[in-house]
Amino acid sequence: YDVQLQLLKANSLRDTRRYKEAEEIYEYVIDLNKTKPEAYLNRAKNFTLLGKVDRAKEAIEATLKLNYKYKEIIEMDKDLKLCLN
Repeated sequence: YDVQLQLLKANSLRDTRRYKEAEEIYEYVIDLNKTKPEAYLNRAKNFTLLGKVDRAKEAIEATLKLNYKYKEIIEMDKDLKLCLN
């Protein structure tokens, strides 16, 4: 499967509040490609919407470990920004 297509599918599920289904696909995408920071970032957003702040923090840490430049994007999102502290 195309990783980018799967990310778009997961984001669409998240946007329609199907968070658990989205999480399954984010996990699948990360299993396929553990070096894709946007997968971890989108997973972090999904975790915030599920109220799983600790898991969101872990996903943010993984994002920043892969590409620290993503911090700017994280700081623009109120939910993700709270997980930085």
